[in-house]
Amino acid sequence: LGVCTAGEFAPAPSLGATRKSRKPERTARLWFLKISVWQALISGCVVLGEITSLPNVSIPIGVMAEEKTNHDEIIRSKQALKAQEFAKPWLIRAYAPEDCESLVALWQQCGLTRAWNNPYLDIERKRANRPEWLRIAEVQRSAQRWELIGSIMIGYEGHRGWVNYLAVQPRWQGRGLGRALMAEAEKRLLAEGCPKLSLLVRCDNEAVRAFYQRLGYGVDQAIAMGKRLIPDD
Repeated sequence: LGVCTAGEFAPAPSLGATRKSRKPERTARLWFLKISVWQALISGCVVLGEITSLPNVSIPIGVMAEEKTNHDEIIRSKQALKAQEFAKPWLIRAYAPEDCESLVALWQQCGLTRAWNNPYLDIERKRANRPEWLRIAEVQRSAQRWELIGSIMIGYEGHRGWVNYLAVQPRWQGRGLGRALMAEAEKRLLAEGCPKLSLLVRCDNEAVRAFYQRLGYGVDQAIAMGKRLIPDD
């Protein structure tokens, strides 16, 4: 039989010619499939920015070079994210006298001050007893200006470690600064051989209780009692 073309009969293509004409199309589809499989395998082999194993798949040199470029980009992206995760935008350092007003303002903003506790006197008392354990956190706003955004007061009398005035500026809460300040306290207390860190939380402060529980602190079977020896009038 023939195929009618423009009113004439043309010979029908042979079976071999049909197969030969379809070979490039089939080959292109196979290479597309191989490349897709290779990309999936590459994605499955990337663990923490490293190649754990390579599948035994035959890939052309050009495709290998392209996939290696993609893999290198994946590694660089993961390394950048890891560096960003561990890069802290704040600086934790010892309190200095010029921090006084900013520190008291932070405590007031965080609701830590009470009428019977004079924050200025608390600072002066701490400066007389291990002043380097009054730590503040700050961020740089310009070449000449830093902003105080966090604080912690650490104490140790030889039996228990204590933490007071843990404060984080509200717009910086939830970014890990409170955890970093507590880690600073634990590091310093451990260096002194302190066996346990205790702290006080007001009964109605559920958010702060949940924060400490996430850090591994539990409620002791004890009640807090106190007696004021020097009034802060």
